[in-house]
Amino acid sequence: MSARLRRIREDDDIKGIILRVNSPGGSVVGSDMVWKEVKLLEEAGKPVVVTMSGVAGSGGYYISMAARHIISQPSTITGSIGVIFGKFDLEGLYEWLGITIDQVKTSPNADIFSSSTSLTDDQRERVESWMATIYETFVQKAADGRSQTYQELEPRARGRIYTGVQAREIGLVDELGGLPEARDQMKQALGLEEDEDIELVLYPRPKSLWEALAGGDFFGIRQRDSLSQWLQEQVPFLSEPAPWLLMPEVRIY
Repeated sequence: MSARLRRIREDDDIKGIILRVNSPGGSVVGSDMVWKEVKLLEEAGKPVVVTMSGVAGSGGYYISMAARHIISQPSTITGSIGVIFGKFDLEGLYEWLGITIDQVKTSPNADIFSSSTSLTDDQRERVESWMATIYETFVQKAADGRSQTYQELEPRARGRIYTGVQAREIGLVDELGGLPEARDQMKQALGLEEDEDIELVLYPRPKSLWEALAGGDFFGIRQRDSLSQWLQEQVPFLSEPAPWLLMPEVRIY
């Protein structure tokens, strides 16, 4: 996403971006990369208008807050300004499987992300300090984007989620609506009259029928060479812990 936004920023034929967001969050690094590109688009004179779909929480909100205007549906689940961290300790599993692990450490905290040890008290304090820094950065960037102070926005953060209506009332979004309202806002940002037409180009560009068939998208499947390949793809999620900006799952009946 960040690479695509960078290419759009460098394309003189594109004058503005309507960013459609439907995400419960993701990694801190990935969220910050997209946020930075949105900020650079605004600095380059290319207005960004965000329109939120069903969910725009945590990392989904993070990537939105550098835009000049945020539009959400009345029922959009948004906010969830917070950070979580998880680490697996698989020592018991390894022991059950008969696997032994030997370690050689070059520093006391070299194994802080190891999947075969738990956090020591000192390591836990370091992780909590790291999480606090990420949280404070998230809140400050949200406050800057919404023209609020840290003290004003922080009580509305703390991982709390809101509907679009509630988010509008506390200033997390600017307007309720959808794509038509986003298009109108883009016209205003570009200095166009209401009756003037603008050309909308979808990114990523839709795949051709052949591309969809070749990639397995047409039947809603993804092809992998083997089970071992799939397992290898999942290993980083267990062995390389990282902070995430994720919102809790919410079900409304």
